[in-house]
Amino acid sequence: MSTSKNFRNKYLFHRILHFIKGILFSIYYSYIYTKRKKTIIFNSACNQEFTWNAKSLFLHSRNKLEALGFKVYFVINDKNKREYLTSLYGNYFICNKKKTNVIKIYTAAIWILSTLETPCSGIFLNRKRFVYHLGHGTPIKNIGLCENNLGFLKKSFYRLNKSNISLFLSSSHFFKKYMARAFGVNEEKIVVAPQPRIEDLINKNKNINFSFQKDKKYILYAPTWRHYDDVKLFPYIKDNIDNLNRELQQLNIIILLRLHPRFESNLNSYLRTNILNFNSKICEDISDALYFTSGLITDYSSIYCDYLLLKKPVALLPYDLDKYVKEIGFSFLYKEIFPKTIIKNHTDFIDFCAQVSNDCFNIEEQNTLAEKLNFIPDNCSITDYNISIIMKEYKKRWPSE
Repeated sequence: MSTSKNFRNKYLFHRILHFIKGILFSIYYSYIYTKRKKTIIFNSACNQEFTWNAKSLFLHSRNKLEALGFKVYFVINDKNKREYLTSLYGNYFICNKKKTNVIKIYTAAIWILSTLETPCSGIFLNRKRFVYHLGHGTPIKNIGLCENNLGFLKKSFYRLNKSNISLFLSSSHFFKKYMARAFGVNEEKIVVAPQPRIEDLINKNKNINFSFQKDKKYILYAPTWRHYDDVKLFPYIKDNIDNLNRELQQLNIIILLRLHPRFESNLNSYLRTNILNFNSKICEDISDALYFTSGLITDYSSIYCDYLLLKKPVALLPYDLDKYVKEIGFSFLYKEIFPKTIIKNHTDFIDFCAQVSNDCFNIEEQNTLAEKLNFIPDNCSITDYNISIIMKEYKKRWPSE
């Protein structure tokens, strides 16, 4: 069994355990004690991470939400991380282990999530509460109930979550119907809105443990995980890594290797002067680094959907496409949702790097795709658009407030 599959099973077990632990509390606060306070609770993956769309919306909206009368918190169970974030942003960060915090979370009027893991677990969590699922990427791969080879436990988990989420964000009109199928809900529970993390693409104030040199060009190489096998890096490089490194030196290109944060492995055999490890310890949320790079190489990661908005070169390296389609699959036909530049061999890899180095990549086709995959409002900011959704739903439930 691959390392990815072991981690995947462990992650599913964590989700189920988290869900079961909160059933009694959730029933009590959904049907018996239903008073709500004007409080907003944010969270991200497993209540451990400060990442993705919830992080972005929290950072860009907290002052505005406080001005509207809300108390705002973000759930981080890791004590060291919580203390560090408090030192940066203030007393917004809580755990869900203390009784006082559990009560604070269950009595909050609004929850805002990056993933299906809620700030506190259970069922019927959207009763007397607005729960806004932002997601953490564009749904180019099969997700939720549309996943291939979906097991009984996972299918049950997705179906039970119908009672937890009030609205699911769809990153464009193109994906709206698919999102409804993926989560087993009516289209009325899908709202087309901009992903909050897009706001971070042009924000230069980053928390990254890395210095980008102005005289270098950086290409982010970010393959996605596969549950059926470990990722094969540089699959088409015929010569050894040292030869590749010399070619990159000549082009003044540095490759930043980024594996999925949950499935990071030892990359030492690949690392050279111009091939660097850019893991989650260096940059926890990859959105923070995209602005500083000059190009992107990926296979099936939805990161390219955000990256297209930067109007920078994107190339795909789908070395196991047929197997990936069989095992995981895509929300639409591959040619409908992916850029056209494909790396099929060593020469293609170097040619793409050369185009990035010489600023001669044609991005016209990418711009059309970016508009298709990403909804961007015309008359207001991404943050304000999402705040307007939150306020509309809040006033529906508490019109006298």
